[in-house]
Amino acid sequence: MVSRSYHTGGYATRAGGPLARARYAGRRERVPAAAIALAIQVKAAWPLLDERAGRRVAKALGIKVTGVVGILLRARREGSVPSLRRALEEVREPAGFRMDAALVADGLRQIGEDQG
Repeated sequence: MVSRSYHTGGYATRAGGPLARARYAGRRERVPAAAIALAIQVKAAWPLLDERAGRRVAKALGIKVTGVVGILLRARREGSVPSLRRALEEVREPAGFRMDAALVADGLRQIGEDQG
């Protein structure tokens, strides 16, 4: 059970609830607990999580997640961006955003931009 905590501006959980388990599972790594709590609370279909630890915890809780690569891949499929490769470069270079090379390669392959 997740409830809004107005005292801290964060999310509180009952002992043994899913976010409490998420915090315990990620105790050695930084986990975007507020994002996971919000995803649980609003029953988000595909919350946006790029941090490896957060994705791992969310998946362990049965939450499907996507990241920047997944969002841009969908935008390319829908014709909102002309090139996935260019969109990824525009996110990666100026912002210093790191992306898993295998994930990027898989996205480019899926959309047919894996050559050149």
